[in-house]
Amino acid sequence: MNEPSAEGMRGRILLLEEAEEEAVRLSTDLNLEGYEVEWLTDGMEGLERAQSPELDLVILELKLPGLDGYRLLQYLRRRGSTLPALVLSRHDSESEKVLGLQSGADDYVTKPYRPREFMARVEALLRRTKGQRSEVTVPGLGSGDARAQDRWPSLDESPDALMEEERSITGMMASTQRARTSNGAGHSGGDTGASTGEGVAPATGGGGERPLPGNGPGLRPRVISFSDIQVDPSTHVVRKGGRMVDLTPKEFELLLALARREGAVASRPELLREVWNPRTPITSRTVDTHLFELRRKLEDDPSNPRHLLTVRKVGYRLQPH
Repeated sequence: MNEPSAEGMRGRILLLEEAEEEAVRLSTDLNLEGYEVEWLTDGMEGLERAQSPELDLVILELKLPGLDGYRLLQYLRRRGSTLPALVLSRHDSESEKVLGLQSGADDYVTKPYRPREFMARVEALLRRTKGQRSEVTVPGLGSGDARAQDRWPSLDESPDALMEEERSITGMMASTQRARTSNGAGHSGGDTGASTGEGVAPATGGGGERPLPGNGPGLRPRVISFSDIQVDPSTHVVRKGGRMVDLTPKEFELLLALARREGAVASRPELLREVWNPRTPITSRTVDTHLFELRRKLEDDPSNPRHLLTVRKVGYRLQPH
């Protein structure tokens, strides 16, 4: 199957999963099927993002930090949200499945999942709910739809408990927003990643990272050369045909991650771990988008690249010759 273009995206999915390895693997699987995926690890941040009308589906684990999946689903449904929700969890007891569905999930799949069956469920759920979603204004946490509240009561159905729970969640959401604003206030410069949701932290040096050729104690990393391109890791300078090429910090780190492998293939999960901060929202198309930009800036013919090559259904590699 050919990789879909951004224009051919089949849907935008919010993934709420704390385990990095599982999230990256699932994001890659969904990406290969043509879906754009935004990954978050915190339940409160997930609740805030799930209110966006841009989303087509939320896939969530039930055990999340900040706010568990049960309460997240209950809150969305009581506010009138019709966003389709698929639970993907290791909890496989009948009682937990029933509770997840009663909380507002449209489907429940246990881990480890079978990729083909899981993708079929995602497609069926999106097909079944297409055109049925109503616009619901949840930001601001208004009174919601009384009918939705009747259909999706809290597990504790007393009115006082409902009001207290909403006050609690509202307070937690406000605290999360204040903390995020405070943490971002001191950051300036660099690659903000506004269009792709990528992190701005430096490369984390995941398991697939290799030392640059020529590295060692007291050694300056040697300049990497291929064709008419020179990459200097110590100065972050890239030249093509003697002229300096303007790369963003993430584009430069991605280029180095490929160069470290000296022609070996790098999978999308490996590149995501090495170049982007896995604790921040990213999309599974982030690597593809940045590779497209690298080709545009470095290849003589970006539509027929000689050096930055795609390995179908696996990832990318740098061909130096």
